[in-house]
Formats: sequence, structure tokens, C-alpha cells
Amino acid sequence: MERDAQSASLSQSCQWCRAPLADGLERCPACGAMVPRPGSNLTTDGDDPTLLALIEPPELPAVDPTSADQAGVEADPLLTSLLTVAIAAVAGGVIGWFLLPAPLARAFQAFLALPTQPSDVTRLGLFLGLLAGLFIGTLYRLVARR
Repeated sequence: MERDAQSASLSQSCQWCRAPLADGLERCPACGAMVPRPGSNLTTDGDDPTLLALIEPPELPAVDPTSADQAGVEADPLLTSLLTVAIAAVAGGVIGWFLLPAPLARAFQAFLALPTQPSDVTRLGLFLGLLAGLFIGTLYRLVARR
């Protein structure tokens, strides 16, 4: 009789250490684990909550380590973007330095009637080529990213 009264008050046991629990406790006195509240997902009729501990979480997909090495710069998108824009800016500057001074000098002579030599507008060609390279490099990275 006395044992029935004791088993009624200790109707629960800890799901981790199996220590008997009195009603109304929030933590196990033996291991300190939280006691599930009645009606929670861990306490269902007929199911043993310790079975949840036996279920293994899903495995993460395996990553081939050589694929990350082969990607090279693609591993960091910010570095890739900066490198692409820098290369395009340098290429645009070189093209502007060598190819734009002659057309710019002719344009200044035709439209403004200023006597100009290609050597007078070399820095302007460099600047315009640099701007064009920055624009093209940025545009390329925006399109390539999507």
C-alpha cells in the first residue's frame, strides 16, 4: 500500500539518467536535465522519449576537398569581384593610355578648334580608359554573379 502511494508520486523518471522524479519538478535532482512538461513533443503516450536520443541526425553531404581547391579564387566572392574589377580597370587604363590619345586629340581639334597633340591628352585617355574598365568590370561581376 505504501509502495503504491510512493509510485504514484514518483510516476515519472528522468529520460537521461532514469532517476525517479517527483511531480512538479523542473529539473532532475540527479543529473540536472530539464524535465519535459506534460503535453510537450517529448512526452507522448506510449512512446519512450529516450528513443529520440537514439535517432541519429541526418548526415551532411560530403564535400570533395579537391573541388574546393580547383575553384581557386571562386571560394571568396568578394575577392573574386575585387580582382575582376581591378584587372578590368588596369586593362582599361592601358587601352586608354595607348589608344585614346589620338582620337581625343582629333576630337578636341574638330569640336573645340583647339590645337592639341596626342601627348596633351594622354592622361585624359588614361582616366577615361580607367573609368570604362571599372564600369565594364563591375558590370561583368554583376552579371556573372547571378
